[in-house]
Amino acid sequence: YVVIFLTVGVAMSTGFLGYLAFGHSSKSVIIYNLPNEDPMSICIKIFYLITVMGSFVLLSQPVFHVIEST
Repeated sequence: YVVIFLTVGVAMSTGFLGYLAFGHSSKSVIIYNLPNEDPMSICIKIFYLITVMGSFVLLSQPVFHVIEST
């Protein structure tokens, strides 16, 4: 239980400090704060999209393995 409380405490303190630093001007999804015209932010958004697509494959693979083995 200590690890859970420590993880939640670190996440909450990071969020609180981020709110204190940026206030209401920050959007809830951090990628939305990046400018749309900057080439570096476009690369970041593309790499984030690739990461999300790759993680879906990793999560769905055990399900397909169970379905194929029955």
